[in-house]
Amino acid sequence: MTYADTIAAQFPFRRYFTYSICVHVSITVIALLGIWIERSANPWGGIGGGDSGVKVSLVSSAGIPMPQPTNAT
Repeated sequence: MTYADTIAAQFPFRRYFTYSICVHVSITVIALLGIWIERSANPWGGIGGGDSGVKVSLVSSAGIPMPQPTNAT
């Protein structure tokens, strides 16, 4: 059994190797979950707007001061 003890003594980073595997698996799962959520979500519009775009307009009652145009000569 001295062979198994020698192999274990040569690899003192077993705990860190296990942590590394867990972190990499977690990152992969989170990335795949993000891809799945992105593909199954409701689209807000595509490139160039399309038919599913959102139309917005400014209202004067918002209370946001707008800059006044100046006459540049």
